[in-house]
Amino acid sequence: MTSLPYPAALNKALADSRVWTNSLRRCAQTAVFFAALRPGSPVEVTQIARYLGGGIVRQGLTCGVLTGTALALALGGSQLESDENAARTTSGQQDLQSLISDFVTEFGASDCATLTGCNLLTAEGAEKFRESGAGQKCEVMVRWMMERLEQVLQKRV
Repeated sequence: MTSLPYPAALNKALADSRVWTNSLRRCAQTAVFFAALRPGSPVEVTQIARYLGGGIVRQGLTCGVLTGTALALALGGSQLESDENAARTTSGQQDLQSLISDFVTEFGASDCATLTGCNLLTAEGAEKFRESGAGQKCEVMVRWMMERLEQVLQKRV
């Protein structure tokens, strides 16, 4: 597969994610799909995020766009850096910490249950998700994160 430029990758990832709306898989897999499209990685890698949507198998835990972004950053790899105290961290970890912090500042939380206002483990919660327009809010969060993820990925080029 050939590499897609940012706008095309974002539009394709979001368009394809709309197919997943009813299965609540869109957030984590969209982040991984987007990252795979950028350098032309096999899009089958998207399946590694299949259980992360809805705050990890619909439990309302960490938002899938955050866990998917973690996987997306790992696709690009990272190089270890060391500081004077011999503590080691990766630039990818630092990037992810910043992305999560900015996300929480922007949207007020990092967990799916708070962000959507729905308990996706119940039929009532899943119905509320579909009827309340929470999916559109999720798309806003995915788009927001993909814009920032693109900036991080561009630093690595």
